[in-house]
Amino acid sequence: MSGPSRFSQHYWLTNGMARCVGINLSHEIRAGRLAHTDLQDTVARCALCPNAGQCAQWMGHQCDVAPDPPKYCEIRDDLRRLTH
Repeated sequence: MSGPSRFSQHYWLTNGMARCVGINLSHEIRAGRLAHTDLQDTVARCALCPNAGQCAQWMGHQCDVAPDPPKYCEIRDDLRRLTH
């Protein structure tokens, strides 16, 4: 997969991972805590991650807000900066 479809897939993985740890990326952008360019960089890092399949499985098992993304998540530090 390449181009816009790959970016779209990883945008949704990034958004889903953020929601699992209690972050609404749209609200973060509107509040000025996250720049559009920073979100693009985060999605690009997600796209380089070899564990995207594991992330989707991990998200599927979350019933409540998780304290942190899994340790193998390439965007873990980005998301932790928004929660701490």
